Amino acid sequence: MKLACFALWVVLAGDEDPRRVDPDRPTITNTTSMVPRGAVQIEAGVDAQVYGRASQDEFLVATPMIVRIGLHERVELRVFDGDPVRWGLGQTGARQQHEVSIGAKIKLFERGQRTKTSLGLQPQLLPVSPLGKETFWAPLPALLLLLSVEPGEWNISVNAGIKTAPADTGRCCEISDLFAASVSRALADQRLRLWGEVYARLDFPHTELAELAGDGGLMVHLHRRVALDAGVLVGRARRTLVVAVLAGLSVRFGGR
Repeated sequence: MKLACFALWVVLAGDEDPRRVDPDRPTITNTTSMVPRGAVQIEAGVDAQVYGRASQDEFLVATPMIVRIGLHERVELRVFDGDPVRWGLGQTGARQQHEVSIGAKIKLFERGQRTKTSLGLQPQLLPVSPLGKETFWAPLPALLLLLSVEPGEWNISVNAGIKTAPADTGRCCEISDLFAASVSRALADQRLRLWGEVYARLDFPHTELAELAGDGGLMVHLHRRVALDAGVLVGRARRTLVVAVLAGLSVRFGGR
């Protein structure tokens, strides 16, 4: 514990970067915000499904994690974007929280002063778990389009994309369409942030509404480089009503 506190003190001491850490977690929707060049941002948490079970062997606790590395003011690298523990064990669940991806976030443009509007892309590769039931090893592609509008202290973001995933039989592949939208509001000189979100995922070739959910909660900035978040998710996944509690920590290291 003392070692962890000392390490956190080293990270925070002498910090001259005025920008607050801006996590993508815990929402499905990602904004177009970038990690500063040369910085590494780790976002980790716990996603505990407290109600709803699609099958008796379903894994109900997820540990989502993202490592974001700033390469350029408009480009960041994203590693372990998902649940590496669940992925490594080959676990599945009603909600699609068991994947990991390696990819990037690219800001294509940003316009406006009082109301900023920006557009981005998020290409991804999803490796197949070595312990899963899949019968192939090739990583699967995905692509998301990101739109963010920031009028004052508000942020309104919309994501739309397509990705491939292993079919239930273990063969390749199912195609998923994802649509997500979130709104957040900064308060108390940006030390607090309230958020709300809705998202939907449609699977093909079955043309099934695989997920439809909404979540909301609060983020607290303890420091410019450290933020805590907590929230609740309610939705429908694989014809099952689910309720989950979300909590996490985001820390930024380095950067100019």
